[in-house]
Amino acid sequence: MTNSASFLDAELHASAHQVSDEPSIVRLFDDCARRFPGRTAIVCGDARVTYAELDARSTTVAEILRALGAGEDEPVALLADASVEMVVAMLATIKAGCAYLPIDPGLPERRIAAILEDSRTQFLLRATERHAGLACEHVLDLRGALETARAIERLDVV
Repeated sequence: MTNSASFLDAELHASAHQVSDEPSIVRLFDDCARRFPGRTAIVCGDARVTYAELDARSTTVAEILRALGAGEDEPVALLADASVEMVVAMLATIKAGCAYLPIDPGLPERRIAAILEDSRTQFLLRATERHAGLACEHVLDLRGALETARAIERLDVV
């Protein structure tokens, strides 16, 4: 091996083990949620969501993903129109350490099924009534999951 090849190999090996000092999107979001919990984070149509609400919703979905067995860098398909639920799903997926795969619900069902199959995803987060027959190992309706989580939070369980 030449000196320059040896140098490049050593540089590549060293850089592969370095951890970036740059803050992650989750850390940046958590900082905003902690500093400005009551401020509006999302406006979508008539819906307004604060940083505290977005943090709580996305954390709930992230915990559900982890409980279902979603692992690091695992693809999670997101089937939702541009909405609060889509932002919740994206942030939750990142918080769970997974990779999100946004899918346009306007696509034909056969195309969506092919995307799910090609990506080998086992997780589908949905916020639409369309394409209810799609097969995936774990399908989570975001609206239902968030409503269930809110109901559980309201219970006074000791």
